[in-house]
Amino acid sequence: MVNYKVLKQATFPDSNAKDQAAPQGIYAQQLGERLKPFSPHLQTILRGILRSFADLENPLRFTNTATNLRELLRELFAELAPDQDIKRCLWFVPHGDSRSGVTRRHRVTFAVYSYLLARDFPSNFVAIVDALASEIVASVQRLSSFTHVTSQSLAKTEQEAAPVFDEALSLFLRLFDTITQARQYLRNAVESRLALGLAVFFTTEFFDDLDALSTHTRPQDADGIRVQVRSIGPEFVEFTGSGTVYCDLQYGSDGDCRHGDGIEWSDSFPFSFVGQSETNDPYNVSVEPCDVQINTSAYNDDSYRYDKFVEDN
Repeated sequence: MVNYKVLKQATFPDSNAKDQAAPQGIYAQQLGERLKPFSPHLQTILRGILRSFADLENPLRFTNTATNLRELLRELFAELAPDQDIKRCLWFVPHGDSRSGVTRRHRVTFAVYSYLLARDFPSNFVAIVDALASEIVASVQRLSSFTHVTSQSLAKTEQEAAPVFDEALSLFLRLFDTITQARQYLRNAVESRLALGLAVFFTTEFFDDLDALSTHTRPQDADGIRVQVRSIGPEFVEFTGSGTVYCDLQYGSDGDCRHGDGIEWSDSFPFSFVGQSETNDPYNVSVEPCDVQINTSAYNDDSYRYDKFVEDN
């Protein structure tokens, strides 16, 4: 059970002195941080929510708090899940009870999955997203019991109202956390595929940057693959990433090396890459040789080559 008294503690971190009279709880503090990447007016709405709740002399304080919590959710969804983008999703089916065909459940789904399909995620995670969508819908309904001014809503006590508001604030945070988890899952799954795929890729493709390093440069493996999801669009998911390629290098022919006239050594080089996959098959990642940049700048340093010569002789 959420302790409603937490809503009466602490101060808003990015507000002026007047704002700092407004009470808030840990949910509001955290939400203020999570809203920073979005339009500034969302922070303004949050400050208004906290001031409304703190206005003990206003008989409509709960009405104003609930109304603005609903508005904050609406405005956040306008940025996270625009209707026009939702309607481009393969999974979108218009709902007959909504004038636009788009519901809050659709908006939660898009905020988490974007254009991807639920089938691309573990079933237990899909269940979490479904439950979150249901809780957000139910929370909005509970807030609505305060937004319409009636004798019943005016009779609500702080003990009745504050847990509803705390719950709404906590659901914002859970939404952000779930979005992060979805992106992490996508990133980890792509990294896992690429860990094997890029090792094969380097041993089967030709790279001028590596070939120029010695008479014979033979890539052996690639690891340390790290991926960032750059964008998720209606057709493609785009990635950037980095890793390390391990090579055997050789000056002279194989015969020269057998007779002691050549040099052989091993080394590693960092690389970066871009890649993409189709949105309806996001883990089937395509990376072409022209999409890979290998950093061999250390090798081109004369001291590096001298050290390697001394090391191997």
